[in-house]
Amino acid sequence: ASALVTGALARIAARDQRADGPNAVAALNPNALTEAQDAEAGPGQGPLTGLPVMVKDNIDVSGMATTAGSPLMRGNVAVCDAVCVRRLRESGAILLGKTTLHEWASGITSVSALHGAVRNARSPGHVAGGSSGGSAGAVAARYVAAAIGTDTAGSIRIPAAFHGLYGLRPTHGRLDMTGIVPLCPSQDVVGPIARDPLDLAILMDVLGGQPAGAFSGRIEHGILRRARVGVLRALFGNDGQEAGVSETCLAALERMRRQGVELVDLDATGLAALAKAASTIDYEFAPAIAGYLRGRDGLSIRSLDDIVAQTPPGSDLAETLKRRLLAARQPEAALGLALERRAELRAELERLLQDHGLTALAYPTMRMPPARIGARQPGFENVFLSASSGFPALTVPALPEDAPLPVGLEFLGRPGTEATLLSIACDWQEGRALTC
Repeated sequence: ASALVTGALARIAARDQRADGPNAVAALNPNALTEAQDAEAGPGQGPLTGLPVMVKDNIDVSGMATTAGSPLMRGNVAVCDAVCVRRLRESGAILLGKTTLHEWASGITSVSALHGAVRNARSPGHVAGGSSGGSAGAVAARYVAAAIGTDTAGSIRIPAAFHGLYGLRPTHGRLDMTGIVPLCPSQDVVGPIARDPLDLAILMDVLGGQPAGAFSGRIEHGILRRARVGVLRALFGNDGQEAGVSETCLAALERMRRQGVELVDLDATGLAALAKAASTIDYEFAPAIAGYLRGRDGLSIRSLDDIVAQTPPGSDLAETLKRRLLAARQPEAALGLALERRAELRAELERLLQDHGLTALAYPTMRMPPARIGARQPGFENVFLSASSGFPALTVPALPEDAPLPVGLEFLGRPGTEATLLSIACDWQEGRALTC
C-alpha cells in the first residue's frame, strides 16, 4: 500500500502541474501515506485494501475542503466522509485526494475559477470533458486505477469517453448521495471511472455497500454472443466532425457484431430532444443548493442568489447560474411539464427495449470529439437519455488505447441492469485486446 501511494504521489508531482499536465488534482490527502502504512499493519481483508483512489471535489472527505470548484466554497471543510467515501475506506481503499471539476459541476469542459482548466491527459490541447474531468484525467494519467465522479447530465460519461476510459452512470437512486454537493437531486448519481470495466464492477460492490462479489459476481462473460443491441441511428450525427465520431462508433459496433452481437437498427427520431426537455436541472439547483448550504458554517453564501451575486458576470457559468435562478422562480407547472416529458421518455425507452427484445441501446456518448481548450464543447445531446430517464448507462472506448483523440460508445439498459452493461464492456475489452 505504501509503495502504491508513494508511486502515485510521485507521478502526480512529476506531471500534474506541468504546462502540458492534466491539472487533475484539486487537493491531496495529507494523511494518505499514514493511512497506507496503517493498512499494511492491519488484517487487509477488504477488496480494495491498499489501493489509492481519488474522488471528485464535490464529495465530502473528512478534514478536507469540498469546494465544487468554486472559490466561494474554500472554507467548506467536511466534518465527516460522504457515504461513498466511507464505503471506500471500509473496503481498504486509500483516499489519495480530490480531483478537479467544472465549477459547481455546471459544465462539460471542467473549467473553474478555483483551479483553472483541466487538460485532456491524452491530448493536452483539448478539453477533458466534464464535469468530472479531473477524475477521468487522474485515471488516464495513471495516478490511480480508478476514481469517483458524479453524473447529472453526462459528467461521468463525457470525460471517460474523452479519455478512452470506462465510465458508469448507475441507475438513479441506486447509490447513496449523502455528503455530495447537489445539482439536481432527481438526476444526480455517483459512479466510478476506470481503465478496466471489471474494476467498475468491483467498485459497484463497494459503493453499494454490498459484500465482495455480490455485484461483480454477476458479470457474464460471453454475453456478446447472445446480446441484442438496438442502434439508435437518429443519435448518430452526419455532418462534419459528427460524421467521424459516428463512423468510429459504427465501426466499433461492427466489431461487436463479429463477436456475436445482434444489431437492430431503430428509428429514434425526436428521442434526444425529448430527453433534453425532460431534464430538470434548471428547476432543481436553487432549492437543492440552498438546502445543502444550510448545514454548512463559515461560508459567505447561503443560496443561489448569493452565488450569482458573487460570481463575476459575463462568463458562461454566470449565465448558467442566472438561468437556473430564474427557472427556480417559474410556476410549478414548468417543472411539472418537464416531469411529464420524463415519464414519456421512460415509457419510450422501455418500449424500445421490450418490443425489440433488446439487451441494451447504443449510440455515441458525445457526437463531437473533444474541443480545443478555451472553446465551447458541442455535441452533448445524447447524454440526456440516461440522465433524464434515470436508466443506467455505460461509456466504453470505441478506439484502441493509443488513439490520440478517443471516442466513446454508450450503452443504455433498463433500471438495475448495470451488471449486464458491464458484462458487455468486459467482453468488448477482451475483444479489443485481441484485435487492437
